[in-house]
Amino acid sequence: MKEIDFIIFYEHISREWESVHILKNNLRSRGLEGVIWPIHYDKYSCLIRYNPKVVIMPFLYSKKNNQGLMFEAIYGGKIVVNLHSEQLHDDTTRSFQLPHDDYAREVFHVSWGEKFADALVGDGVAPSKIFKTGSIRNDGIIGNENRDESVILIPTSFSKTFVSDEYIKNLTSLDTIDEKRYREKIGITRATRDAFFRDVYAVALQCSANKFKLRPHPYVELSTYQDAFCDINQIDHLPPNIVIERKGSIHQAIASAGKVVCWYSASALDAYFQKIPALVYEPVNTPNFMKIEYLDYFPCAKQQADLLTYVNSSTVFSSIDNVDKYIRDVYGPIDGKAGERLSAVVVKLINANVNSSPNYFSLTHFLKALMKTIFIDFTKNTLRIIGVLHRIRGFYKGVLEDFPSDRTIGYKTVNDDIPKFTFVQDSNGLTLRGRE
Repeated sequence: MKEIDFIIFYEHISREWESVHILKNNLRSRGLEGVIWPIHYDKYSCLIRYNPKVVIMPFLYSKKNNQGLMFEAIYGGKIVVNLHSEQLHDDTTRSFQLPHDDYAREVFHVSWGEKFADALVGDGVAPSKIFKTGSIRNDGIIGNENRDESVILIPTSFSKTFVSDEYIKNLTSLDTIDEKRYREKIGITRATRDAFFRDVYAVALQCSANKFKLRPHPYVELSTYQDAFCDINQIDHLPPNIVIERKGSIHQAIASAGKVVCWYSASALDAYFQKIPALVYEPVNTPNFMKIEYLDYFPCAKQQADLLTYVNSSTVFSSIDNVDKYIRDVYGPIDGKAGERLSAVVVKLINANVNSSPNYFSLTHFLKALMKTIFIDFTKNTLRIIGVLHRIRGFYKGVLEDFPSDRTIGYKTVNDDIPKFTFVQDSNGLTLRGRE
């Protein structure tokens, strides 16, 4: 067992990989040592390998998300920081994102801006437990000098239609999510997905000079997504100008696109940050309980003909006052320094906690973790390697690629360097990033 300063857990590589490395490198620059770890894999082996001072979680809703408690059972008190990776919500997800019990309320919370911080306070979290840092994901915004006007990027939010029944049961077992309402959302999302896929296919056939890049949600396997697209359109293979891929970060994908089309996705905001035109396409009316405030501020189309007009038009980026205000309230400052502010918070918590947390070693709990490493982690990874894990456990259908075997060596990056950027101020007061 090695004593380290921090362990950073992440959920999805395609969504969080860049930001967790920004945080890790900022912490290392302050003299701290730590590792990055996948939340869905090797859950017990990390307990026997490391004794961290700080456990940084992508989300922590209740004692059921108890990785911090697992470390505490073996080594004593831990500082637990909840990054709250999801801070944009509709009426049905708001209560899900906020703490579900007193344990989750008592950890330390990262809020991007004022709006989520106010929601945490309203839910009973003490203001002293909340740190407003800005969104570290937006530290990864890049310049768009490689932009291709012919590319139509389509980041989609249809993951609910691909989840297993096991996933639904696990999710709705939480007290704040009603299974009937969740399944209702799945039905509406599926109807929207099918209409969306049919319209995109029809438009792509009429716009052969454009390349349509569909980027599935991190939870969805690419092959499953492609099969659904082909089945819905009753085709055997994709036309040459439609590709389904998920390479690099969303910021990288947007930077290379001429336009963005989405449905209830934060990618509209990501495109706005990077001055790329974005359209919300809503072929099926969305009920109010599923609506997200900021999407009402963007241009919206509901008919295939309007989507075709958007693709063929010479649309240019334009500033939207309501979006600018939303960004200030929800995201806080976008200046590339969220990682620096967050690392300063972690250092502050460690320094304040030097002599206040009891430390001990429980051989009993250590041996339990060792046994679970052998019988659970080892078995899970063996099944993953031979290609049957997702067949035995439906939950893993969408997270197989989040095992970082092709990107890390022992969960330490082959190259920990982050691309360096320059920051410039634009006329709206937003700071955009360009490559040095």
